[in-house]
Amino acid sequence: MNRRAGVSTEAIPAFAIAARSVNLAPMPMREIKSARRWFSERVNATAGRLNVLEKLAAVVSANLQRATRLRQSILQKAFTGMI
Repeated sequence: MNRRAGVSTEAIPAFAIAARSVNLAPMPMREIKSARRWFSERVNATAGRLNVLEKLAAVVSANLQRATRLRQSILQKAFTGMI
């Protein structure tokens, strides 16, 4: 037990101590730039996929409205004896 802090160091798991030491380790600038570039590429790729999905959703919505109007037209013709 650490008497000055009043906290038992026995309760801290080994992986937590290792994680703290890793977080404090300095990272070279080129690795940060590389990580930022990779992240930026992933964001752009995801944004592109989202754009495609939004366009697809618009097409599906338009076709659903079209199908609804067609169904209503067919039913109206069927009940008026035109079919």
